[in-house]
Amino acid sequence: MQDRQPTTTPWGQVQEVRTIAPGISVLSTASHGGIYLSPELNDQVPDQVKEQTFNGLGFQGFYEEDEDAQLIRGLFPQLRF
Repeated sequence: MQDRQPTTTPWGQVQEVRTIAPGISVLSTASHGGIYLSPELNDQVPDQVKEQTFNGLGFQGFYEEDEDAQLIRGLFPQLRF
C-alpha cells in the first residue's frame, strides 16, 4: 500500500496530516479538511458511497470532514478517527 500523501486537496494546500492507519489520513487545510484514502483503500469503497460525497470527491479519495467522513467511519468501524 502506498503511503504517499497529497500536498493539495479540494479545500486547499495541506497544512497538517495525521495518519490514522495505513492508507487513511486526516488532512487539514487553512479553511477545511477531511479524510483521504489511498487508491488501494478507496477501491474498496462502493461507488454508491462515493456518489453520496460532496461533488463526487470520494471518487478521488477525498471525504470532507463534516458529512462525508461519516460514510468512511461506517465502512471502517474498527478505526477511531
